[in-house]
Amino acid sequence: MSKLLFRALVFSLLAILLGAGLAWMLSQSVSVPLKNLVKVFQKVEQGDLSQVAPVVSSDETGELTVFFNRMLARVSTLQSKLENQVAERTAQLAAVIEVGRAASAILDPDELIEKVVNLITDRFGHYYSAIFLLDTTDRWAELKNATGEAGRVLRESHHRLAVDRKSMVGTAISQKQARIALDVGLEPVRFNNPLLPYTRSEIALPLIIGDRTLGALDVQSTRESAFKQEDIETLQSMANQVAVALENARLFQETNQRLQELQVTQRQSLRETWSSLTANNQFEYGVGDDIASETKSTMNVPLALRD
Repeated sequence: MSKLLFRALVFSLLAILLGAGLAWMLSQSVSVPLKNLVKVFQKVEQGDLSQVAPVVSSDETGELTVFFNRMLARVSTLQSKLENQVAERTAQLAAVIEVGRAASAILDPDELIEKVVNLITDRFGHYYSAIFLLDTTDRWAELKNATGEAGRVLRESHHRLAVDRKSMVGTAISQKQARIALDVGLEPVRFNNPLLPYTRSEIALPLIIGDRTLGALDVQSTRESAFKQEDIETLQSMANQVAVALENARLFQETNQRLQELQVTQRQSLRETWSSLTANNQFEYGVGDDIASETKSTMNVPLALRD
Protein backbone atom coordinates (compact mmCIF):
# COMPACT_ATOMS: atom_id res chain seq x y z
CA MET A 1 0.00 0.00 0.00
CA SER A 2 2.81 2.38 0.86
CA LYS A 3 4.52 1.61 -2.45
CA LEU A 4 1.39 2.49 -4.39
CA LEU A 5 1.05 5.73 -2.46
CA PHE A 6 4.68 6.60 -3.13
CA ARG A 7 4.33 5.90 -6.84
CA ALA A 8 1.19 7.99 -6.96
CA LEU A 9 3.01 10.88 -5.30
CA VAL A 10 5.94 10.55 -7.69
CA PHE A 11 3.67 10.51 -10.75
CA SER A 12 1.73 13.46 -9.39
CA LEU A 13 4.90 15.42 -8.81
CA LEU A 14 6.16 14.59 -12.31
CA ALA A 15 2.81 15.63 -13.79
CA ILE A 16 2.95 18.93 -11.91
CA LEU A 17 6.50 19.58 -13.08
CA LEU A 18 5.65 18.64 -16.65
CA GLY A 19 2.60 20.89 -16.62
CA ALA A 20 4.58 23.75 -15.18
CA GLY A 21 7.25 23.31 -17.84
CA LEU A 22 4.69 23.21 -20.61
CA ALA A 23 2.96 26.27 -19.18
CA TRP A 24 6.27 28.16 -19.00
CA MET A 25 7.16 27.19 -22.56
CA LEU A 26 3.72 28.28 -23.74
CA SER A 27 3.95 31.58 -21.93
CA GLN A 28 7.41 32.20 -23.37
CA SER A 29 6.22 31.44 -26.91
CA VAL A 30 3.55 34.13 -26.49
CA SER A 31 5.20 36.67 -24.23
CA VAL A 32 8.56 36.93 -26.06
CA PRO A 33 7.05 37.90 -29.46
CA LEU A 34 4.67 40.29 -27.72
CA LYS A 35 7.54 41.91 -25.85
CA ASN A 36 9.41 42.28 -29.13
CA LEU A 37 6.34 43.87 -30.71
CA VAL A 38 6.02 46.27 -27.78
CA LYS A 39 9.65 47.34 -28.18
CA VAL A 40 9.15 47.93 -31.90
CA PHE A 41 5.93 49.87 -31.17
CA GLN A 42 7.84 52.13 -28.80
CA LYS A 43 10.51 52.92 -31.42
CA VAL A 44 7.87 53.48 -34.10
CA GLU A 45 6.08 55.85 -31.76
CA GLN A 46 9.29 57.89 -31.61
CA GLY A 47 9.27 58.19 -35.43
CA ASP A 48 11.60 55.34 -36.44
CA LEU A 49 9.71 53.50 -39.19
CA SER A 50 12.73 51.42 -40.22
CA GLN A 51 12.16 48.89 -37.43
CA VAL A 52 11.36 45.23 -38.17
CA ALA A 53 9.95 42.90 -35.51
CA PRO A 54 11.73 39.50 -35.38
CA VAL A 55 9.61 36.44 -36.21
CA VAL A 56 10.40 33.79 -33.58
CA SER A 57 7.52 31.35 -34.13
CA SER A 58 5.25 30.00 -36.84
CA ASP A 59 2.00 30.08 -34.85
CA GLU A 60 -0.62 32.82 -34.68
CA THR A 61 1.82 35.12 -32.88
CA GLY A 62 4.39 34.71 -35.64
CA GLU A 63 1.71 35.36 -38.28
CA LEU A 64 0.69 38.52 -36.42
CA THR A 65 4.32 39.67 -36.42
CA VAL A 66 4.58 39.10 -40.20
CA PHE A 67 1.45 41.18 -40.86
CA PHE A 68 2.74 43.90 -38.54
CA ASN A 69 6.02 44.09 -40.44
CA ARG A 70 4.13 44.38 -43.74
CA MET A 71 1.96 47.15 -42.37
CA LEU A 72 5.02 48.99 -41.05
CA ALA A 73 6.74 48.73 -44.45
CA ARG A 74 3.68 50.19 -46.19
CA VAL A 75 3.46 53.04 -43.70
CA SER A 76 7.15 53.78 -44.24
CA THR A 77 6.65 53.82 -48.03
CA LEU A 78 3.65 56.14 -47.73
CA GLN A 79 5.57 58.50 -45.47
CA SER A 80 8.49 58.58 -47.91
CA LYS A 81 6.12 59.37 -50.80
CA LEU A 82 4.43 62.08 -48.75
CA GLU A 83 7.76 63.66 -47.84
CA ASN A 84 8.79 63.65 -51.51
CA GLN A 85 5.49 65.25 -52.50
CA VAL A 86 5.88 67.92 -49.82
CA ALA A 87 9.46 68.65 -50.94
CA GLU A 88 8.36 68.82 -54.59
CA ARG A 89 5.44 71.10 -53.76
CA THR A 90 7.68 73.34 -51.66
CA ALA A 91 10.11 73.67 -54.57
CA GLN A 92 7.22 74.56 -56.88
CA LEU A 93 5.94 77.25 -54.52
CA ALA A 94 9.47 78.62 -54.19
CA ALA A 95 9.64 78.80 -57.98
CA VAL A 96 6.31 80.67 -58.09
CA ILE A 97 7.61 83.16 -55.51
CA GLU A 98 10.83 83.64 -57.48
CA VAL A 99 8.85 84.22 -60.67
CA GLY A 100 6.74 86.78 -58.80
CA ARG A 101 9.87 88.59 -57.67
CA ALA A 102 11.29 88.58 -61.17
CA ALA A 103 7.97 89.80 -62.57
CA SER A 104 7.94 92.75 -60.19
CA ALA A 105 11.62 93.67 -60.66
CA ILE A 106 12.40 93.01 -64.34
CA LEU A 107 11.03 95.45 -66.90
CA ASP A 108 12.86 93.98 -69.89
CA PRO A 109 10.50 91.41 -71.53
CA ASP A 110 13.32 89.35 -73.06
CA GLU A 111 15.16 89.09 -69.73
CA LEU A 112 11.95 88.16 -67.90
CA ILE A 113 11.04 85.43 -70.41
CA GLU A 114 14.52 83.91 -70.23
CA LYS A 115 14.35 83.90 -66.42
CA VAL A 116 10.96 82.17 -66.36
CA VAL A 117 11.71 79.34 -68.81
CA ASN A 118 14.96 78.51 -67.02
CA LEU A 119 13.23 78.52 -63.63
CA ILE A 120 10.56 76.10 -64.83
CA THR A 121 13.11 73.70 -66.28
CA ASP A 122 15.42 73.84 -63.24
CA ARG A 123 12.86 73.78 -60.43
CA PHE A 124 10.29 71.43 -61.95
CA GLY A 125 12.77 69.16 -63.68
CA HIS A 126 10.97 69.21 -67.02
CA TYR A 127 12.50 68.42 -70.40
CA TYR A 128 11.69 71.66 -72.23
CA SER A 129 10.04 75.03 -71.52
CA ALA A 130 9.20 77.81 -73.96
CA ILE A 131 7.24 81.05 -74.18
CA PHE A 132 5.47 82.15 -77.38
CA LEU A 133 4.11 85.66 -77.98
CA LEU A 134 1.63 86.79 -80.61
CA ASP A 135 2.93 88.89 -83.48
CA THR A 136 1.30 92.15 -84.61
CA THR A 137 -1.18 90.28 -86.83
CA ASP A 138 -2.31 87.91 -84.05
CA ARG A 139 -2.03 85.09 -86.60
CA TRP A 140 1.31 83.66 -85.48
CA ALA A 141 2.79 82.72 -82.11
CA GLU A 142 6.49 83.50 -82.25
CA LEU A 143 9.01 81.71 -80.03
CA LYS A 144 10.69 84.26 -77.74
CA ASN A 145 12.79 81.93 -75.59
CA ALA A 146 13.19 78.21 -74.86
CA THR A 147 15.53 75.98 -72.90
CA GLY A 148 18.21 73.55 -74.00
CA GLU A 149 19.95 73.04 -77.31
CA ALA A 150 16.62 72.55 -79.05
CA GLY A 151 15.49 75.93 -77.75
CA ARG A 152 18.63 77.60 -79.09
CA VAL A 153 18.16 76.09 -82.56
CA LEU A 154 14.47 77.05 -82.62
CA ARG A 155 15.25 80.63 -81.59
CA GLU A 156 17.89 81.02 -84.26
CA SER A 157 15.50 79.67 -86.91
CA HIS A 158 12.76 82.11 -85.75
CA HIS A 159 10.37 79.28 -84.96
CA ARG A 160 6.66 80.16 -84.90
CA LEU A 161 3.32 78.35 -84.83
CA ALA A 162 0.06 79.33 -86.46
CA VAL A 163 -2.75 80.35 -84.11
CA ASP A 164 -5.08 77.53 -85.13
CA ARG A 165 -6.03 74.08 -83.91
CA LYS A 166 -3.11 72.24 -85.47
CA SER A 167 -0.81 72.60 -82.43
CA MET A 168 -1.25 72.68 -78.68
CA VAL A 169 0.19 76.20 -78.45
CA GLY A 170 -2.09 77.48 -81.22
CA THR A 171 -5.12 75.78 -79.65
CA ALA A 172 -4.37 77.16 -76.17
CA ILE A 173 -4.10 80.71 -77.57
CA SER A 174 -7.13 80.53 -79.86
CA GLN A 175 -9.40 78.92 -77.23
CA LYS A 176 -7.88 80.76 -74.24
CA GLN A 177 -7.74 77.47 -72.35
CA ALA A 178 -5.02 75.13 -71.13
CA ARG A 179 -4.23 72.24 -73.43
CA ILE A 180 -2.85 69.13 -71.72
CA ALA A 181 -1.52 65.91 -73.27
CA LEU A 182 -0.63 63.31 -70.64
CA ASP A 183 0.40 60.95 -73.47
CA VAL A 184 1.50 62.81 -76.61
CA GLY A 185 1.07 59.64 -78.66
CA LEU A 186 -2.69 59.86 -78.11
CA GLU A 187 -2.96 63.64 -78.65
CA PRO A 188 -4.57 64.40 -82.05
CA VAL A 189 -3.83 68.15 -81.95
CA ARG A 190 -0.09 68.56 -81.57
CA PHE A 191 2.98 69.81 -83.47
CA ASN A 192 5.51 66.97 -83.36
CA ASN A 193 8.84 68.78 -83.19
CA PRO A 194 11.72 66.60 -84.47
CA LEU A 195 14.13 68.51 -82.19
CA LEU A 196 12.23 67.20 -79.14
CA PRO A 197 12.00 63.42 -79.71
CA TYR A 198 11.81 62.42 -76.04
CA THR A 199 8.63 64.30 -75.17
CA ARG A 200 5.99 62.06 -73.57
CA SER A 201 3.64 64.64 -72.06
CA GLU A 202 3.03 68.32 -72.75
CA ILE A 203 1.04 71.27 -71.45
CA ALA A 204 0.32 74.60 -73.17
CA LEU A 205 -1.07 77.45 -71.05
CA PRO A 206 -2.36 80.76 -72.48
CA LEU A 207 -0.86 84.04 -71.27
CA ILE A 208 -3.98 86.13 -70.64
CA ILE A 209 -4.26 89.68 -69.34
CA GLY A 210 -7.83 90.93 -69.03
CA ASP A 211 -9.60 89.88 -72.22
CA ARG A 212 -6.39 89.84 -74.27
CA THR A 213 -4.20 86.82 -75.01
CA LEU A 214 -0.52 87.64 -75.25
CA GLY A 215 0.82 84.18 -76.08
CA ALA A 216 1.39 80.82 -74.41
CA LEU A 217 3.67 78.95 -72.01
CA ASP A 218 4.66 75.50 -73.32
CA VAL A 219 6.20 72.84 -71.03
CA GLN A 220 7.19 69.32 -72.08
CA SER A 221 8.31 66.29 -70.05
CA THR A 222 9.98 62.95 -70.79
CA ARG A 223 7.53 61.18 -68.45
CA GLU A 224 3.97 60.20 -69.25
CA SER A 225 1.28 61.80 -67.06
CA ALA A 226 3.92 64.17 -65.67
CA PHE A 227 1.42 66.96 -64.98
CA LYS A 228 -0.80 66.45 -61.95
CA GLN A 229 -3.57 68.83 -60.97
CA GLU A 230 -1.37 70.77 -58.55
CA ASP A 231 1.32 71.09 -61.26
CA ILE A 232 -1.23 72.51 -63.68
CA GLU A 233 -2.46 75.03 -61.10
CA THR A 234 1.11 76.09 -60.26
CA LEU A 235 2.12 76.52 -63.90
CA GLN A 236 -1.07 78.45 -64.65
CA SER A 237 -0.31 80.78 -61.73
CA MET A 238 3.16 81.36 -63.15
CA ALA A 239 1.69 81.99 -66.60
CA ASN A 240 -0.68 84.59 -65.14
CA GLN A 241 2.19 86.37 -63.40
CA VAL A 242 4.23 86.35 -66.61
CA ALA A 243 1.29 87.82 -68.55
CA VAL A 244 0.90 90.66 -66.05
CA ALA A 245 4.65 91.32 -66.02
CA LEU A 246 4.84 91.38 -69.83
CA GLU A 247 1.94 93.82 -70.00
CA ASN A 248 3.60 96.05 -67.39
CA ALA A 249 6.86 95.93 -69.33
CA ARG A 250 5.04 96.89 -72.54
CA LEU A 251 3.30 99.81 -70.82
CA PHE A 252 6.60 100.93 -69.29
CA GLN A 253 8.34 100.88 -72.68
CA GLU A 254 5.47 102.78 -74.31
CA THR A 255 5.48 105.38 -71.53
CA ASN A 256 9.24 105.75 -71.71
CA GLN A 257 9.11 106.16 -75.49
CA ARG A 258 6.38 108.79 -75.26
CA LEU A 259 8.35 110.62 -72.59
CA GLN A 260 11.39 110.69 -74.84
CA GLU A 261 9.27 112.00 -77.70
CA LEU A 262 7.87 114.74 -75.43
CA GLN A 263 11.39 115.69 -74.34
CA VAL A 264 12.52 115.96 -77.95
CA THR A 265 9.46 118.07 -78.79
CA GLN A 266 10.07 120.29 -75.77
CA ARG A 267 13.73 120.84 -76.66
CA GLN A 268 12.78 121.71 -80.23
CA SER A 269 10.11 124.13 -78.99
CA LEU A 270 12.59 125.84 -76.65
CA ARG A 271 15.13 126.24 -79.45
CA GLU A 272 12.54 127.78 -81.74
CA THR A 273 11.21 130.11 -79.01
CA TRP A 274 14.61 131.42 -77.94
CA SER A 275 15.72 131.73 -81.54
CA SER A 276 12.73 133.94 -82.33
CA LEU A 277 13.38 136.09 -79.24
CA THR A 278 17.05 136.61 -79.94
CA ALA A 279 16.72 137.15 -83.64
CA ASN A 280 16.17 140.94 -83.39
CA ASN A 281 17.26 141.64 -79.79
CA GLN A 282 20.52 141.71 -77.94
CA PHE A 283 20.36 140.06 -74.52
CA GLU A 284 22.89 140.09 -71.71
CA TYR A 285 22.94 138.12 -68.51
CA GLY A 286 24.58 138.38 -65.11
CA VAL A 287 25.36 135.91 -62.37
CA GLY A 288 25.11 136.90 -58.70
CA ASP A 289 23.41 139.69 -56.73
CA ASP A 290 25.24 142.69 -58.28
CA ILE A 291 23.54 143.90 -61.43
CA ALA A 292 24.68 147.02 -63.23
CA SER A 293 22.64 150.03 -62.16
CA GLU A 294 22.42 151.34 -65.68
CA THR A 295 20.36 148.28 -66.69
CA LYS A 296 17.04 149.64 -67.86
CA SER A 297 15.05 146.37 -67.71
CA THR A 298 15.67 142.98 -66.18
CA MET A 299 14.01 139.56 -66.34
CA ASN A 300 14.61 136.94 -63.64
CA VAL A 301 14.35 133.39 -64.97
CA PRO A 302 14.54 130.41 -62.55
CA LEU A 303 16.93 127.60 -63.51
CA ALA A 304 15.07 124.41 -62.62
CA LEU A 305 15.96 120.74 -63.11
CA ARG A 306 12.88 118.49 -63.06
CA ASP A 307 11.06 119.74 -59.91
